[in-house]
Amino acid sequence: MHVEKGIMKTIFNFSIIALIWSIYYLAKRITGNILTNVDIAVCGSVIVFCVSSIVYYIYKHLSGRKDD
Repeated sequence: MHVEKGIMKTIFNFSIIALIWSIYYLAKRITGNILTNVDIAVCGSVIVFCVSSIVYYIYKHLSGRKDD
């Protein structure tokens, strides 16, 4: 159980960093007027993964506190 929490915490931290980087990258490409469909597809999938991981971690964290 402890290992799972450690892995989830690592994925949560990675997701925060990747989400910030993806938003920054998209903004940079949009401002430079060089955004491509590949950028949208890759960054979009990373953003979806990050947001779902963050929501899952928060849900698990809050549901675990109710049991205590």
